[in-house]
Amino acid sequence: MVVAKGPLGSPLPVGKTFPVLKNSPTAAGSDTHQFGVDADGVLVSVNVISVTGSVNVVVDTLGNEDERNVITFPSITSPTAEPVIRTAVNILSTIRVTVSYTGSCEYEIRARGISRGGAGADDAQIEVDLTPLLVTNPTIQNFILTTAGAEQAVVLPSVKRFRFQALNTAKLQYAYISGESGTTFVTVFPTNTEEETNINSDASLTLYLQSNKDNTPVQLIYWT
Repeated sequence: MVVAKGPLGSPLPVGKTFPVLKNSPTAAGSDTHQFGVDADGVLVSVNVISVTGSVNVVVDTLGNEDERNVITFPSITSPTAEPVIRTAVNILSTIRVTVSYTGSCEYEIRARGISRGGAGADDAQIEVDLTPLLVTNPTIQNFILTTAGAEQAVVLPSVKRFRFQALNTAKLQYAYISGESGTTFVTVFPTNTEEETNINSDASLTLYLQSNKDNTPVQLIYWT
């Protein structure tokens, strides 16, 4: 099981997304992770790549002596074509995510800090309609980032979704403008997967990637 909590364990702020749990168990069981939140609410996405039986995800909010369920995802019994997303506001300082599964599966859970927006004052859970764009033609690319710290451009066609990861323990950095991957960038920590969904663009997209290790193998999949 991979657990991520953001840089230096800092609480999740508004507008920031980080991986919460990622696992590929081979038998029934459960995983739990807690993290701090410095936001009015939290958006949680669940992506199930494979499943035998069912995957169930529950999100609770915790205070000093308080505990309250804020999100219960529908039971997932087949791979998700797109991440399943739920949001909750009126949360306390800590969020606990619990995943239980009845058999082998592979899943990823991410969280994003959100503002209250137009939520009602007493709403503990807000379900929003984030209907995904239709995606087709999955394409896989495998390539090597040869030199540590050297930026490499990866050109994608007009895509609606992409996902990539290093196949070793390297840390990746990427940006959308050349020359910024070493200064203004997004960090993908070792063993984590980076994903962007619901991209609404008619133009090609270029990622500028670099690794902290020589000869880093990267696996990329995108959908148009």
